[in-house]
Amino acid sequence: MVEGAASSTYLIGAEIGRGGFCAVHEASALDADGNPAGPRVAIKILREESAADPEVLQRFQREARLMDDVLSHTNIVPVLGRNLSAVRPWFTMERADRNLGDELTDGRWNDEAWVVGTFRQVLDAMAYAHEKGVIHRDLKPENLLVFGDVVRVTDFGLGKHLVGGTAGLTKTNTWSGTEPYMAPEQFTSMKETGPDADVFSLGKLLMVLLKGEVPIVGQPDVSALPERFRYFVSRCCSAKAENRFSTAREALEAFDRITREQALTESTEQTLERLTEEWFGSPLESDRALEKVREIDEFLRCNAADEALFTRAVPRLPVDLLEQYLHELPEEFADMLAVYDDHVSGGLPFEYCDVVTDYYEWIFRRVEDVDVRKRILRRLYLMGHGHHRFHVRTRLLTLLGEYRDHSTIGMMIDIIADDQHAAAFFDERAASFELPRALRDALRT
Repeated sequence: MVEGAASSTYLIGAEIGRGGFCAVHEASALDADGNPAGPRVAIKILREESAADPEVLQRFQREARLMDDVLSHTNIVPVLGRNLSAVRPWFTMERADRNLGDELTDGRWNDEAWVVGTFRQVLDAMAYAHEKGVIHRDLKPENLLVFGDVVRVTDFGLGKHLVGGTAGLTKTNTWSGTEPYMAPEQFTSMKETGPDADVFSLGKLLMVLLKGEVPIVGQPDVSALPERFRYFVSRCCSAKAENRFSTAREALEAFDRITREQALTESTEQTLERLTEEWFGSPLESDRALEKVREIDEFLRCNAADEALFTRAVPRLPVDLLEQYLHELPEEFADMLAVYDDHVSGGLPFEYCDVVTDYYEWIFRRVEDVDVRKRILRRLYLMGHGHHRFHVRTRLLTLLGEYRDHSTIGMMIDIIADDQHAAAFFDERAASFELPRALRDALRT
């Protein structure tokens, strides 16, 4: 038996769980006559040898206080009783027979309606926790208990109260979390983790609920997920913390958008249009506008295989948005352009060549990245010849006449050398443009 702070006692039963420093048993409260009273509970007890370690003791006490004093939410397991000053500190909780890991083992992961309802409960709990200044840092199916249709978050042993300034962990690799669910920054500095680390874990959790498989460590491949969830998971699990949803509340709002009824029939082009409209609604150059650009980049990354989206919608993105995209996220913009370039590398409608040309010329005049510039020059060169499109030829020769630096001319000469079949098409009009001699000679070879 153990005694509680209010002189209540508990009869300890079978062990139902065990961690590195604690054991969890089923227990029954005893009345004044020593008879079981009330429902069975779960009691978490710090092992005696662990209680002698000040840092382990502090962690245990912090977990109980966070769950008891700070957090009170339908989807967070409540503390029913505690004695944190006992020789073996303990606290009791409502007992659950199952966790989400058990549900997944039973095949619930293939029920998308169940997935949406379950995951939203976890999001709601963590949105509340983040607003209370609490981060969890070990979200996984085993720490999500099932009470009928209700799911509750438990085990805040790695939790941190940002508002209260609770001291962080100091023992490296001692309580780092569970690897497949950990954000990259958790592997290097637990002290520096914030709410966006929980967002990373939430993305991994949704992936598990949808696929029924333990995720890989690091940034996941979302291509096997249902299409409407790919962007959400990809953004949650971005390797760069600044590209994720900043809090669970923001993630919850995004999740509600993609699971509401009208979103089920929203095409990828309509989604991109909606994201663009949301960008228009933000003050230009504001943090909110940049956040929307990041959303658009992640959305495009998740839908890289959607040729219709890229060929129809990407060239129509507003100029101001493209300017911000190119300036603030140059590497991501280059990756997006590479995907677009792959989609326009084959046969194209005759008039669409002009769309590509005008889009590429606009980019060329604003980008300094050598690889991006070379990609643009090569595509215009091959497309102009392959489609015998005079507009493409005129715009490429105009650019080469304006940009006479050694880098641009050298790149163009290399492109011509790789495919000399197209040179004659451009050489027909080269005399009308002020091209460097070396370039004119390359076209005549």
